[in-house]
Amino acid sequence: MISGNLFTRDYLLEGITRSEPWRTLADGELAALKTAISKHAKSLLAINNPNEAQTEKTLIYPVLELLGWTDVEVQQTLSAKGRKQVPDALLFADKASRDRAVGEKDQWKRYQHGLAIGEAKRWRRALDRSDKRDPGEDGVPSTQMLQYLSRVDVQTSGKVRLGILTNGEKWRLYWQGALSVSEDFFEIDLAKALELPGHERDLVERADERLTPAHALKLFVLLFRKQAFLPLDGVRTFHDIAREEGKEWVGTAAALWGITAGVYLALMGPRGMAELGAGILQRSRYAIQRLSAVPGVRVPFAATPCFKEFVVNVDGTGRSVPAINKALLARGIFGGKDLSAAFPELGQSLLVCVTEVHTQADLDTLAQALAEVTR
Repeated sequence: MISGNLFTRDYLLEGITRSEPWRTLADGELAALKTAISKHAKSLLAINNPNEAQTEKTLIYPVLELLGWTDVEVQQTLSAKGRKQVPDALLFADKASRDRAVGEKDQWKRYQHGLAIGEAKRWRRALDRSDKRDPGEDGVPSTQMLQYLSRVDVQTSGKVRLGILTNGEKWRLYWQGALSVSEDFFEIDLAKALELPGHERDLVERADERLTPAHALKLFVLLFRKQAFLPLDGVRTFHDIAREEGKEWVGTAAALWGITAGVYLALMGPRGMAELGAGILQRSRYAIQRLSAVPGVRVPFAATPCFKEFVVNVDGTGRSVPAINKALLARGIFGGKDLSAAFPELGQSLLVCVTEVHTQADLDTLAQALAEVTR
């Protein structure tokens, strides 16, 4: 439900719970926000294949308003001259800032009065690759945001360095001051945090008991609401504090995991590690053979040596990966990562992972269950 490197994972799951903003956000307020946001999300989902404008009007801007962003200007030209750059939204701290901005004759000068920029895409549009469905959907959204942030950073002399990119389902927070702006963002799956139908957590996400939908929703509210962009103690914002305190959690976690790794390697020894690797290779090959025998299922790269992970295609079953995974999940089995959206050229395919913890019986159970749910 969460990804990116802008904030450390351990801090987001543990350290942040000790912060003042987390403690003061009441359960009742969070529940009310969930109800309100869910209402807008369900209204959007009632539209067949919503486009960008519908996603903005029905979900994105209403959610931003619920998060305190009541002062917004849309479609303001960022370029002083030459190539036109027009972010979808310019977000302000208050009405006074917005009034000062609209008083500027040149639209690009209005950005110096803002707090952040926003870029909205149609529901579930891919953010990291070209995904053109409707007219005007050229380019890659994440690349577009990086270009906007770079330009606005220059135009405002470093005053505006934050951006929100969203397709309604996934919400990303970018910071121009990050070591790697393209990778050091924070992303949250709002649909899973809201527990919308068809957006259930997979087994991997359920494995960490700390990351519940309620926890994820609280992270979303705290990190995307307007208060997080405003000074909290002196000149530092909640974002600044979260990044700085997160570094301390990285140090602690690294030391603990270093000790764990050292103990594990000492217990295993060179021979143990070799046997571990050989066992995984054998298990992977056995799984490929068993799954390939299921009617309608094939392993596209079966002849290629693989370690742990391999692609399984289910086009021949006439079932979609989400439908198969849902049926398997009902049996307590995580079928694999859905690749159909990220790699459409692979068709209805999923990525299966086999490790040393899986027994032959486990792999037989997976193959049998897959055969049963695809009949």
